[in-house]
Amino acid sequence: AKKGVTNIKKSEFTWKIRFETQNGENVCCTILLVEEGKYCVEFVRGSGDLFSFYELYREIAQHLTLHNDAVL
Repeated sequence: AKKGVTNIKKSEFTWKIRFETQNGENVCCTILLVEEGKYCVEFVRGSGDLFSFYELYREIAQHLTLHNDAVL
């Protein structure tokens, strides 16, 4: 099942995006510079069902594997 995203809030000062899924998980996505040309993308559950969050993370991880430079 596809998950819709609502209440998207992007920080003006950092590389953070906060959003809520249709299942009620509040998620924060942070993009961090590791070294020149390498970035870390972190997903943190703020609230909501833990198992639904892991299902969302697995779906995101599947999309990231399409990029040859993604490390999970």
